[in-house]
This record gives sequence, C-alpha cells and structure tokens, in this order.
Amino acid sequence: MAEGRQYVTIGGHRQAATANSSDVIVLCFEKAEGGHHAWQAARTPEQERIEALEQMLRHAQETLQETIEELEASYAALQISNETLSASNEALLMANEELQATNEELYTLNGEYQNKIAELTRLTDDMDNLLRSTEIGTIFLDTELRIRRFTPAIAASFHLLPRDLGRPIDHITSRLEDERLLQDAQQVLGTGVPIIQEVRQRPDRWMLRRLHPYRTEQGTCEGVVLTFVDVSDLKAAEAMLQQSEKRFRDLIEESVQGILIYRSGRPLFVNRACAQLFGYLSPQDMLALDDLVADIAAPHEYARLWHYTQRLLEDGTPPMHYEFQGQRQDGSLIWVENAMRCVMWEGACAVQSTLVDITERKRVEEALARKTLELQRSNDDLEQFAYVASHDLQEPLRMVSSYLYLLQDRCAGQLEADAEQFIAFAVDGAGRMQQLIRDLLAYARLGQQALVLKFIAGDTVLDAALESLRFAIKDSGAKVTRDRLPTVRVDPAQMELLFRNLINNAIKFRGKKRPHIDIHADFRGDAWIFSVRDNGIGIEPKDTERIFTLFQRLHPRDAYAGTGIGLALCKRIVERHGGRIWAESQLGEGATFTFTLPA
Repeated sequence: MAEGRQYVTIGGHRQAATANSSDVIVLCFEKAEGGHHAWQAARTPEQERIEALEQMLRHAQETLQETIEELEASYAALQISNETLSASNEALLMANEELQATNEELYTLNGEYQNKIAELTRLTDDMDNLLRSTEIGTIFLDTELRIRRFTPAIAASFHLLPRDLGRPIDHITSRLEDERLLQDAQQVLGTGVPIIQEVRQRPDRWMLRRLHPYRTEQGTCEGVVLTFVDVSDLKAAEAMLQQSEKRFRDLIEESVQGILIYRSGRPLFVNRACAQLFGYLSPQDMLALDDLVADIAAPHEYARLWHYTQRLLEDGTPPMHYEFQGQRQDGSLIWVENAMRCVMWEGACAVQSTLVDITERKRVEEALARKTLELQRSNDDLEQFAYVASHDLQEPLRMVSSYLYLLQDRCAGQLEADAEQFIAFAVDGAGRMQQLIRDLLAYARLGQQALVLKFIAGDTVLDAALESLRFAIKDSGAKVTRDRLPTVRVDPAQMELLFRNLINNAIKFRGKKRPHIDIHADFRGDAWIFSVRDNGIGIEPKDTERIFTLFQRLHPRDAYAGTGIGLALCKRIVERHGGRIWAESQLGEGATFTFTLPA
C-alpha cells in the first residue's frame, strides 16, 4: 500500500423508506486486507467504474468548489455593482421626477402661451374686422410719423399701397385740402391731446379728421392714430336743418298765433303776435319780465296756470288745451286759449304755449248761450202751453164733436143738401182737430216725461208695434221682412211708438205695388244702426230733412191723412235716446228711414 493511502472496500445497498423518511443508500467502508495489491487484486470491474466515478466526482467537486468561489467573488462584485446601480437608479428617479415637474411646468406655460397666442390672434382678427367693417379710414404712425399700418378705407383719401409701410406720412399724396396735417400730428405726439377738425376732400366731400395719441398699456405715447370719417351727408343735413330752422323761425315769427316758450317763470322766446296779444311793444319787452305767469294771467288765474306749468314740467300730464283770462300790459282782461306742451330748449325741458285771443269768441258764445237759454225757456213754455192747451182743449172739442154727431144723426134727411154738407165738414174738422190735439199732446208729453231705460230685446219691441198695426198690415196686404234685432237699452214704450210710426208711415205712403217693408239692424263702431225700408212713393231728396219738422206735410190732406207730427215725434224719441235719424229716398223708388242707438 502506498504511503499515506489506505484501501477500503466500499459496499452499498438501498434501504427502503420508512414512515418518517424517504429511500436512502447505505454505503459500507471496509479496510482492505493486503494493501494496494490485495485491493487491486480484489477490484472488480464494478469497483473500477466506481473508482473512476469517484475520481470524476472529486474532480467535479473541485471544479464546483472553484466555480462556487468564483461565483461568490462575482456575487460580491455584483452586489457592489447592484448597490452602485441602485444608487444611480435612485438618482435617475429623482432626476426623472424633477424633469417630470419641469415638463409639467413647461406644458402649463405652453398652454398659457397658446391661449395668449389664440387671444392675441382673436384680438388681431377682431381689430382687422372692426377696421374693415367700420369703413373708417385709419393710419397708424410711429413716433417719427412713419406709416406703421393703415386700413383699406383710407384709399378714399390717401394714395397708399402696401409697399408704403415705413414711409413718412408727408411723403404720401392725398385728396385732402389739409395743410396742417403734419403740424397737428407733431402737436398730438408732443402734447398727447387729441385734435379734431373738419377738412375738405376734393372734389366735393367733407371729412372729419381725428388725431389721437397712440398709447401703450403703460401709458406712454408711441405714435399717432389718424382717422377720417366722411361727414358730407351730415354737413348737407346740417345745412338743410339750418335752412329748415330759419324757415321755421320765420314762420313762428310771422305766425298770427302767439307763441311763447318759458321755464321757471322766465321767458325764453316770444314772437311778435304774442307780444301784441298782451299789449307789449316788442318781444324784447316780454323777454325782460321776471315772472311771466304773473304778468300775463289775471290775478285769479295765476295759481291755476302755475299749477298746470309745474305739472307739465314734472310729469307731462296737464290739460293740453285750456282757456284762461289773461291780463294785458295796460291791465285790461282778455280771454286766451292756450295749447301747452313740453319742449327741449338749450338742453332742458321748457314750456311752449300757443296762444289765441278768443275774447270775441267768448263774447259771442256768452251771447249765444243766453240766446239758447232764452230759446230753451221759450220752448219749455211752448211745450207746457201745448200740453196744457191740448189737454184743456179736448173737453170742449169733445163736446162740440158730440153735438155735431148728434145734430148730423137727428137732422139727417131733414135739411137741405148744403146744410148737411156743412155739418159733414164740421164733423170731419172736429175729428181732425181731435186727432191733431192727441198727436200734439203725445209730442208735448215726450218732453214732460222722464225716460225709463232698460235693456230689452229689439224683437220684443218690434213685435208689439206690429201687433198694434195688425189690421193695417192685413188690409194693405203689406209684406214685412226683418232681421234679428239686438238687445238695446231704451224706453220700451217710446221705442214701440217709434217703430209703429215708421211702419205706419210706410203703409200709408204706399204705391200701386204691394207694400214691402224691410227692417234691418247692424253694428258699426259704438252704435246700432236700425233701418226701415219700403217700396212706396218715395220722397224728393230736397225734402228728406224737412219731413222731420213739426206739422210739415208734403201731400194734400185729402190725398194722405195725417197731422204732420209723426216723423217729428220719431226724431224727438231718437234724440232723447242719444241717437239721430235721417231719411234717404228718390221719388217713386221708396224710402229708407235710418236711426242710431248707442250700444
């Protein structure tokens, strides 16, 4: 056996797994007897393979150990590198966060800049569109009065082209007759005070030239803005207005009506007619008055006129037209009609009065009122007399008629023919007198009795009138057509009498044809229009007003019976109800009687 070596015999077997362990291989090492030679002699091929495997194993273990050592060294190096990388990564993360924050700030700033750019673009577009749409010629000049910008509309005044930007304004030709343009621009640039002036533009236009300082947001003046506005039409209108004002002033001055404008009692304008109206020698004399109202109004009218004036100035609601007693300079009183309104005078509200002397008219009106009162009293007396006379005459006339009828009855056949004819005339006259007295009494009674107004259907009133004329309609064969009549506020008894008289009139004055009477109603404005149309003998147009006069007859008594009171009675009934009545007719073509009643 070699020195330092021992030879052993290795045996092994597999031991089955137990409940607490897995399968294991059990190796047995036994010292070989006889040393190396004995070991070698005793080796089997199996052992040789094992030995070879052991050598390989030892070599592998050695290699593995070297590899492990190398790996441990590499791991240590990697650990160091990893720590270095980790530190670098943390630094990179911090740098990345800083870059991210910076990027976000840049993104925010970029958004703000984009918004600013968009806003500036909109402002520029707005300015460009404004300058184009206003059609105002505009030139922007810098501090050296060189052209920075101009609008297309300026071409009407200056011969400018895009290549003229940067040129001095005084190098540009124009159509303007404006010698002070450059001097005024320099003055505005120096003082900062705008200059506005009208200048003529050839051939026949006028321009309003404005020079304004071009100020920055900091308030510094960095140029001049020059604008031109065509005011030719305005100048023409001003000239026409001046001519119109002159014509109006001449008209006012020469007016026959007094015209007065004042405020707070102080006169502002007086024409000659007004001065003459109040007895002053000239308008200047009235303009010197301190308290106009007190000087032109009668003492008892001062408070009323002052009240009207204050109401007008405060709320504009005085009586626009009224009459008052005025006082002339000599103290005499006159009647004046005043039309008063508020006007603007020198930037403030003032009172304008248009005055007319109505002294003579008032005198005539008072005389007419007295005459009317006298006539009214006379008419009332006549109506009273007619009423009393008609009433008092009925009894003796009734007695005369009774005895005449008795005489005619008892003496029939006993007297001569002439005597009997005379008695017949007397009886007929008494009968006509009785009818006349009855009609006159009815006419007078209308003025004595008060109206009893109530709402009633027009058809009801018409039915009552037709019923009272039933026999006359039947005997004449008259045909009556009608519309549906409205409800009206009337005195039923008088309205029935109105319809009865008009229908009876149509039956009485019928022609050869069968009478046809049509009754119609229509609403117009604020009134009902009633009409009764017939196909009778008609009336001459010249007589259509006369027939409504009391006791007026167009035909002999023997041709058509009647007293001449019926239509006068109709007129009185309609007028007492606040309406009017008229007739339309042609001779031989029938007649239409129309009357109105308030709705």
